[in-house]
Amino acid sequence: MNDNASAERAIFELVRLERFARDQGDWPRLVDSYWQDATITVTWFKGGPADFAEESRKLYERGGRGKHTIDPIWARINGGRGLVESAGQILIRMPIAGIECDITSWCRFYSRVRLGPRGWRLQTFDGIYVKDRLDPVLLNQSKLELDWALLAPAAPLVPISELPSSYTAWPHNRSRFAR
Repeated sequence: MNDNASAERAIFELVRLERFARDQGDWPRLVDSYWQDATITVTWFKGGPADFAEESRKLYERGGRGKHTIDPIWARINGGRGLVESAGQILIRMPIAGIECDITSWCRFYSRVRLGPRGWRLQTFDGIYVKDRLDPVLLNQSKLELDWALLAPAAPLVPISELPSSYTAWPHNRSRFAR
């Protein structure tokens, strides 16, 4: 096996295990997936790995758990650096307006990686949200008529471009979308 093929396999495993560590609440493994000076950018967070793990832990403890499916599909490796693109979904079940709902977010994930003494680690992780879907869990509740204000807990999951201007214009919501 050539060096690029084994590097690609190691990088793809790193990308999958980083998301798995977050979903399982394995905060030390999550932090260890990154270089200390790495940057993580998702809808609800931008910062370094230790802060990302801490904020993820707080969400986890409040019941904010989701399942990330991630499928690394492409990598370009140049010596000890690389870029990887992954397709993925985030699956979340949460009550909205008293109705248990499933939220599915389709995403693309881009990560820069670099090789060091501890092996491959993530230098960046960027989540780009493509599409979201909200479905009631019980079919007899399929006619959801929701006020956008009721979706505030899920707002970080909804792309800004898909929110009505009336929602993002509300003064108490502006800070949610500052980037």
